[in-house]
Amino acid sequence: MNAPSTTTLRLLSMAGTLALAALNGCGGAGRDANAPLSAEASKVIVKDAAPEGCKKLGSAIGKGRNADEGKAKAQALDGAKEQAVRLGGDTIVLAGHDSQPIDGAGGVVAAVTDTYEVWSCPGHGTVK
Repeated sequence: MNAPSTTTLRLLSMAGTLALAALNGCGGAGRDANAPLSAEASKVIVKDAAPEGCKKLGSAIGKGRNADEGKAKAQALDGAKEQAVRLGGDTIVLAGHDSQPIDGAGGVVAAVTDTYEVWSCPGHGTVK
């Protein structure tokens, strides 16, 4: 049996690097999906509807991936809250939800993508 060539080893190394990079992006916006929320993001409020007297700042997209769909949803929410903070928002409203089963190495996992409207509301103490 012949030893793998240098070219083969380089290709395998590059493939592994790309696979790791793809996995690291699962939390959205380059965030580690399992990292704790920042202090600022933990103050972001989730509302059912657009708050009266608030200014819309934009949108945040949260992504999560886990065998437990509830955990995937929590990862997506945390990612959206971190994005809301970067936009200067203090309140988010769910605008869209998508959950797809994805075949993973250990079985099927839920891939969740949630889109939120980001708002700044006077009196709530806008996060900056």
